[in-house]
Amino acid sequence: MAILKSARRPDLALQFMNFMLEGRNAAQLTNLNGATNPVSTATAFFRPDLKANPVINPAPATVRQWTVLRELEPKERRYLTRLWTRVKWLVKQQNEGGCMQHPPSFLTAAARAGVVDG
Repeated sequence: MAILKSARRPDLALQFMNFMLEGRNAAQLTNLNGATNPVSTATAFFRPDLKANPVINPAPATVRQWTVLRELEPKERRYLTRLWTRVKWLVKQQNEGGCMQHPPSFLTAAARAGVVDG
């Protein structure tokens, strides 16, 4: 959530944000849409089926294994988009029985750019 700089009533927006960050209120949203949320105090108010779902309510050991990704710079996003387009094209060529053009070369370039591990 965010409050726009141009918001007419940032005080009300902040009140709403605080309301939604209360565990019981955040849990109501999860109970309605079935999606997890980052409010740790909400878990106690999840429906039983959602509490038992490891995707909605993962174990702490699972959460510790997660990797938090940083936001990419525009240049990196552009490169990654082009890279992904190339991958899709190569897969399509392979599925259609066409000639693949050295797929490792673009992965090497991506590694040099720091986009993927090389």
